[in-house]
Amino acid sequence: MAIIGAMRSPAAYKRWMKGRAYSKALPGVTVRFEISRIDIKRIKNNLRLMARMVKLQAQALPRKQAIQHTQLAILSIMTQRYFMRNYRPYHPRYKEWKRLNAPFPQKYWHLYGDLVRNIKPDQLGLRTWLSGINPTAYDAGGKSWYGGKQPGKVYGQQRSGPSKQITMYGVINERIRPLFGPLEREYSISSDRNVLHTAAMLKLLALWR
Repeated sequence: MAIIGAMRSPAAYKRWMKGRAYSKALPGVTVRFEISRIDIKRIKNNLRLMARMVKLQAQALPRKQAIQHTQLAILSIMTQRYFMRNYRPYHPRYKEWKRLNAPFPQKYWHLYGDLVRNIKPDQLGLRTWLSGINPTAYDAGGKSWYGGKQPGKVYGQQRSGPSKQITMYGVINERIRPLFGPLEREYSISSDRNVLHTAAMLKLLALWR
């Protein structure tokens, strides 16, 4: 807004700026604030740009958060961020089976990498994104929670078992070895998430000039 001098013609002023001027009478003084047509045009243009940016950020911000959450979930699995050493195996034979068959037997949430590879951001609607595993995703098979089929015997250097729905055993894993629950609580108040929100707000405020 600009404070400009009095109009040469009061009548012209009323036609030009009807409803857009504010006057305040003081004892012996009259103060008039006026908005120039240039400023009005600029304000309207800025408001249009800001409205457009709000729509863009409403679509972009959920996507960025889903990608960020996916990256954090994978990092947490690979670094064993939330895991404790006292986690029990699924079955007494499973620990030995995993030691003999898994590339990374010490990683609780990482057997052959099927779950990690299927944690992805996914779009459900124009403004709705999620980070997780699609229910249609299946693993490559060859996993055994019981360390083999024969009771009392460990199957060494052997992969057995049909292909399974990843979300099915992901739910079981979550009960025994929580990952996504702690991650969700941490991400909801994380500085990484706040950085995305701040960046979106700064883009919006930058249009007001």
